[in-house]
Amino acid sequence: MSKATELVMEWVITFILCLVLSFIPPLSPIFGVFWMIIPLLWYAFRRGLAISILTGAIIGFTTALIKGVAMDHVVLALLTSVFPFATVGFAGFFSKFTIRTAFNRKLTSTMLNIVTGSFIGTLAFTVLLGISLYVESSTPIIRELYGLVPLNWNELAVLGLATWLIASLIFVVMLKTATNVFIPKYTIHLTRREKSHLLND
Repeated sequence: MSKATELVMEWVITFILCLVLSFIPPLSPIFGVFWMIIPLLWYAFRRGLAISILTGAIIGFTTALIKGVAMDHVVLALLTSVFPFATVGFAGFFSKFTIRTAFNRKLTSTMLNIVTGSFIGTLAFTVLLGISLYVESSTPIIRELYGLVPLNWNELAVLGLATWLIASLIFVVMLKTATNVFIPKYTIHLTRREKSHLLND
């Protein structure tokens, strides 16, 4: 598989998964899991900070567009969807460390990176969503986007915690069973010799 093909396929898979998962209803009007950010966290670990932030913003805007809030409420769509999704990309700060430790099979260190990165990305998403609650008329938009009734910071914290724990568990299982899902074949974080080893696998 060529570099361009890998990059495009990876982006498209992440994009589609995030959109599909955004339609999973919460367990109740005040509790659920932000399933839609989990593929974006994985993408951030593979591709880094900048492209993940941009991808998150695109996903956030597309989600708002599909759910019918982007065109009529542009500012609210930015505050409740585009900006929160974009900040999930902060997990990409741990991309280099995740890739290198996974490649060298230092799985305990990799585990620490993905758990910490997932926490940062989930926390940023939750905080941005919480800030949007202070904006007038944001409540119906949040209900439309996430299926949640008016929340307070305590309820958001529970949602964020649940998302982080589930995402971390999923990633740890992936790491233990298929380590290479965290190691892209084309990355600036591996030497040419290391990339050659991957390409020959």
